[in-house]
Amino acid sequence: MKPNLPRLQQELLLNLGLLTLAAISLAVASALVSQLVTPAFGAVVIGFSIVADLAVVALFGRYLIKKLVLTPLEELNKITSRIAEGELDALAPAAETTEFTELASKFNDMTATLRDAQAELVRSEKLASIGRLAAGVAHEIGNPLGAIANYTSVLEGRDVEPEVVKAIRGEIDRMDRIVRDMLAFARPGSGEKEDVELAELAEHVAGTLRRQGTEGGAIIVRQEGTPRAVVQRHLLEQCILNLVVNALQEAPGGDVEIYVAEVPTGDGGGSMITVSDSGGGVPSDIRDKVFDPFFTTKDPGSGSGLGLAIVSRAVEVHGGRVWIDESRFGGARFNIFLPDTK
Repeated sequence: MKPNLPRLQQELLLNLGLLTLAAISLAVASALVSQLVTPAFGAVVIGFSIVADLAVVALFGRYLIKKLVLTPLEELNKITSRIAEGELDALAPAAETTEFTELASKFNDMTATLRDAQAELVRSEKLASIGRLAAGVAHEIGNPLGAIANYTSVLEGRDVEPEVVKAIRGEIDRMDRIVRDMLAFARPGSGEKEDVELAELAEHVAGTLRRQGTEGGAIIVRQEGTPRAVVQRHLLEQCILNLVVNALQEAPGGDVEIYVAEVPTGDGGGSMITVSDSGGGVPSDIRDKVFDPFFTTKDPGSGSGLGLAIVSRAVEVHGGRVWIDESRFGGARFNIFLPDTK
């Protein structure tokens, strides 16, 4: 909004006052002139003065109404038509008065809300479609994959090169992980929710990974307050696990921090979980894409591209949201907000 804009009523009264003053001044000047000339010419002067006053009032009044009222309404009408045609990025411009500028600002807020709602609807429909596809593909792959695993067990009992069997087993395990990821994405879970202490859950995930061994870096858990959330424990645990594993892969040898905190009621109320690393970060132009199913920046065969999609889907199940920004270590920070549902 422009600073110190006049109000519409104030602007109209001020300009109409100036117009009235000008009309009176013209009338007085005409009366004075009529006294200095012949009566016939004086009548002409007064008549001309009346016509001039009416013309000035009509023209200036029309200009004033067009500038302060009609033009802002026309601009808003044009923007409304563009939005109705699907151009949701169209913005109403600021006007010359406070009222119309405030109206434009609220109109733009409404459009932004509509744009966000449409984007969320499109994303939800896309995720639902991909989820159905993932469930179908996982089912179709799962059966022959189980058969291959059985045949491999038969090969192990025969005179077959151990390295060959080991390679087959490795590929079966990789395919099995992909199938399980697809099922986890397609069916994010409908288990019972429980009141969970988030710091304890984060420490459990960190302890599990420490026991498995990490390459050089440490997994640090920090907390502020005693944040709790009513969640499906195994689902949220999987979210944190996926984020930490991703962070360890992006910053080999670097530290990874899991931070949990309470969000004050004034900010919406809830809990926050962040996972930060010291890696190369996530470029701003792909931050909106990393949660899409099968999107990955890793080399082919290094991942299914479902890890972060599973995180996003699971967080949505809990009514929360997840996003990315820069960490204080210079890498990426993944943020999970969980609303207070207790």
